[in-house]
Amino acid sequence: MVRPLVNVFIGTVIGSALCSAIAVQEVTWVTQTLNIRYAQAVLMFLIAGAVYLVLSLGGAAIGGAIERAVSPGGRDRSRASKALDVTAGAQA
Repeated sequence: MVRPLVNVFIGTVIGSALCSAIAVQEVTWVTQTLNIRYAQAVLMFLIAGAVYLVLSLGGAAIGGAIERAVSPGGRDRSRASKALDVTAGAQA
């Protein structure tokens, strides 16, 4: 259940850029406003892209941590599966 919720969160974060079309103050709207003021479009939109990237990757990392914490077996199961993958790769 955690992965679909994380996907919805990431979709909401990325979809929030559409709100700038109706003048809602969010990252893209602020970026457009700063671009008008300082005329540094490339720099401003690179920073905005980095903000979206950090929010998306941060949400995915937190979702992964929550999923490991609530999964049956917790952290022990994830370590065992990683060890199994390593030995399976060595045998091939």
